[in-house]
Amino acid sequence: MSETETPRRFALLGSENLWSLTMALVHSDTHKVVAMALTDRTADKAGKLSLHDDWESLLNDDAVDAVIVCGERPEVLEFARQLAARGKPLIVPVWPTFPREFVAELSLFDAEGTSKLLPCFENRQEAEPLRELIADGRLGTITSIQLDRSDADFTRFGSDHTWHSGVRFDDIDWLRLLGGDYSQVTLIRSGGDDAGTFVTQTLQLAGPGLPDAICTYRRSNSPSDLRLRIDGSEGTAELQLEGEGEQREFVVRVDGVETLRQSTTNDPAKLLADLDRSWKQEPGSAQWRDFVRVHEISEAMQRSLRRRRTIDLHFETASERSQFKTQMATVGCFVLVYTFFASVAMLFAGAVLDPRDKLQRTSEAADFILTRDEFDAASDQLTPLGEQHLEEIAKRWQSSTAAVVILESDSQSDQLGEVSSMDRNRLTVVQRHLSEKGVRRVEERTVVRRLAADRFRTLMTIGRVIAFAPLGVFLLMQLLLFVSRPPRVVGSHQSMQPLED
Repeated sequence: MSETETPRRFALLGSENLWSLTMALVHSDTHKVVAMALTDRTADKAGKLSLHDDWESLLNDDAVDAVIVCGERPEVLEFARQLAARGKPLIVPVWPTFPREFVAELSLFDAEGTSKLLPCFENRQEAEPLRELIADGRLGTITSIQLDRSDADFTRFGSDHTWHSGVRFDDIDWLRLLGGDYSQVTLIRSGGDDAGTFVTQTLQLAGPGLPDAICTYRRSNSPSDLRLRIDGSEGTAELQLEGEGEQREFVVRVDGVETLRQSTTNDPAKLLADLDRSWKQEPGSAQWRDFVRVHEISEAMQRSLRRRRTIDLHFETASERSQFKTQMATVGCFVLVYTFFASVAMLFAGAVLDPRDKLQRTSEAADFILTRDEFDAASDQLTPLGEQHLEEIAKRWQSSTAAVVILESDSQSDQLGEVSSMDRNRLTVVQRHLSEKGVRRVEERTVVRRLAADRFRTLMTIGRVIAFAPLGVFLLMQLLLFVSRPPRVVGSHQSMQPLED
């Protein structure tokens, strides 16, 4: 099926909630339900519908253009994840009870172009006339949006009732549809008690360059009421709920003059038309990003209520690349802190545990130590490498106060506590060479001795590796940013087969 063609054959995933879109499909002449999955309906009751108990069979069903999620059970959500991960288009109702993890996983598939995901806002069509007024410029520059609801169901929010019983996703969607992509959320409650009840709940949305939006819920024993008011620089528009029982209607007034009156019952044809607009990504149509933003605002409302302050939303397109960057930033902070404390520990260990004396440390720092490799193994003569080393020492003799240390040979001392004759001869050779080069105080600054801290240097080397290796590995891992997969362009779907009569 091509990218611009609306899906016409659907499969229902789950059967707990047969909502308005499903009923619209049942009564449609051009759209139809051809399959069901994870349902308790038996084959004889399913009629011509094909039944699927595993996602592989539904994925390979060419008669299905898109799958409608009609349940919230864990097995239904897992089924939907598997289908989305493999490119099957999904239509998801905007329910607040979907787990945060489920919404986040589907958002990754949508951002990476793996699958086409569409939300279904059942009540968006009620605010559509107001959106058209704003789009046409009849109200001028919008300055404020105010939504007021009164209902007797706004009661408890304790352990027996979920938070979502007081959050209407459609209201949040209306404010975003009319005002824009808000980035600041504030929730205030008044009245009630510690058990979770409230008399008034006020949601305030704000954002740079956007009109202020206020949504107020009031607890009332009278029939539920709704009033949506938009104030602009050139006019005012209102959407109000009027009537009683099944005869209730939405009335739109512009500057006090009634311009539209429509039933509160959703129009099935309008729902399917909205689905077609969303599929073609037309301006003003519902996209998966809208669903994600509504969920984020709902979660921000909870944090605002708990922390009693305004919550800032920082929007970023969800993708594997952005997740990788976030994880690397977290790991990077840990590595930097670890390297800092490890460096402090290494400095402390070097200062306290170093067995070298001052003479050895200064000679090593000046590179004034002659090793056994710089002498012939069986004599006191210098090797070419040793003579070159002495040349360098002579050049730096006046700029340093370090002593020239000749490392003791492996031969035994003539007497206990004395150096061997081989080492005395080597000392004489070194002093003669330095004197020939015109340096002074040669005898005072030349000595034969053993060096301490061979094991200490090995331990310090191991400690440096332990301290700085994680930082090196982390820096090398940054190269993965250049090979991580960027969001790809959605390819065209398989062409839709002709409908059977």
